[in-house]
Amino acid sequence: MKKYSYDLKDENIAKYPASPRGSSKLLAYDIPSDTKSYHSNFSTSFPSLVQNCHLVFNDSRVLEARLFVRNENNAKLELMILDLGSLNVHQQCHDTCLLVMIRCVNVVEGNTYHIVDDNIKVKVEKVKG
Repeated sequence: MKKYSYDLKDENIAKYPASPRGSSKLLAYDIPSDTKSYHSNFSTSFPSLVQNCHLVFNDSRVLEARLFVRNENNAKLELMILDLGSLNVHQQCHDTCLLVMIRCVNVVEGNTYHIVDDNIKVKVEKVKG
């Protein structure tokens, strides 16, 4: 694993997709010649880089998976939704159970949180890990 370790600074990690889409930068690395080439625009450089290549496309969908809540001390916390199950995201969802990861310590079953800017409560049913 040491061969794959490197220092990646937080400011070099994208937090959101490039806007407009396709305007991100691209780094190409050729192993046999040990050369790097930098491309300033993904959309214009990608087609020439993939000539004679086998491409596999991911047909998944991305949902807004963050939910912000407040605890009993009114501190803002983030819930990362891991699985929507059979939930229809286009309808109201009362009494729905979701698998989430909460960025907080000391979470216990029965804790109640309030969705930020809404009058809806979220209750912890089960804690894993």
